[in-house]
Amino acid sequence: MGQHESFRSRYPNEFEQFRKEDYENFPEHQRDILASYDNATLYNDYVVNAIMDLYQNKDAVVFYFSDHALDIFDTDSNYFGHAKMNEKSQTVGKQIPFIIYITPIFQENHAVMVERMKSAVNSSFNTDKLIYAVMDIANYRFANNDDVSKYSPFRN
Repeated sequence: MGQHESFRSRYPNEFEQFRKEDYENFPEHQRDILASYDNATLYNDYVVNAIMDLYQNKDAVVFYFSDHALDIFDTDSNYFGHAKMNEKSQTVGKQIPFIIYITPIFQENHAVMVERMKSAVNSSFNTDKLIYAVMDIANYRFANNDDVSKYSPFRN
């Protein structure tokens, strides 16, 4: 269920590691929300890690994208949720978590691609180009065009 509202309903009790008392430097009305959001994040990370573990002994690359980001008091001290209809909140809402897990076997078998992927770590990436990244990793090229080379984030 990810990290959508209500954050408290997004994780089992055993993942309640953060409490409002941990956020004493934040306004009182934000503390429960921040604690619940961080607990939901902790649980989401646990789930993503478990999925990655399923592939650790395979020649594989695992992508994780959140479906969207949230504005958690970033643009308004009284607002948390989906991006609001203003530029600042929408900018925050477009900055989604993105992880690529490269298994040890893939690293060993595809050293050149791994280096290309590492060199792109600090590059911006738009998810509408994901198909080209996947095609590049799979070493697939389209007939009669160079879209993979043109749009893959792993090409300079």
